[in-house]
Amino acid sequence: MKTLTLCADDFAQSPAISAGILELLAARRLAATSVMSQSPHWPGLAESLQGFAHQADIGLHFNLTHPFDASARPLSHWLLASQLRRLSMPELTDQWLRQLDRFSEAFGRLPDFIDGHQHVHALPQVRAALFAAVAQRWPNGRRPYLRAPDRLGAA
Repeated sequence: MKTLTLCADDFAQSPAISAGILELLAARRLAATSVMSQSPHWPGLAESLQGFAHQADIGLHFNLTHPFDASARPLSHWLLASQLRRLSMPELTDQWLRQLDRFSEAFGRLPDFIDGHQHVHALPQVRAALFAAVAQRWPNGRRPYLRAPDRLGAA
C-alpha cells in the first residue's frame, strides 16, 4: 500500500502563508510542512510550529530563487548553470549548510525531510551539494527523507 503525505510548502515565506499552514496543521489536514529558513520571519515563527512536530513532519524547503537575500537568482539561472556544470560546489554546499543551520538554530533540531523551492534540489550539482551537506550534518544514524519530484507518479 502506498502512503500519501500531504505537505504545504513555503512555511515562513510570509506571515499569511504561515498562518494558513498553522490552521491546516491544527485541523490535521496536513502531514508535513517545509520551512523557508532564509526568511526573516522564520525565527519568530519557529515556536508556533514546535507544537505540531509530534503530528507532522517538519522539513527544510531549500531556496535559491526567492529573493530573501542577494544570492537568489531566477530558476532559469540554476537550470542552465547546473546543466553546464558551472556552479561552485563549495558555495552550493555552504548554502545548504547555512539553510540547514538556520532551520536547526530556530527549531532546535534538524529537519525530518528536505525539499527544494521550485524543486532546485533535483538539479545536477545542487543535488550533489545536498548529499555533501547531509553527510556533514547527519554523519551517523537516521537521515532525512528527500522529496523526489522526478519520481512523482512513478509506480
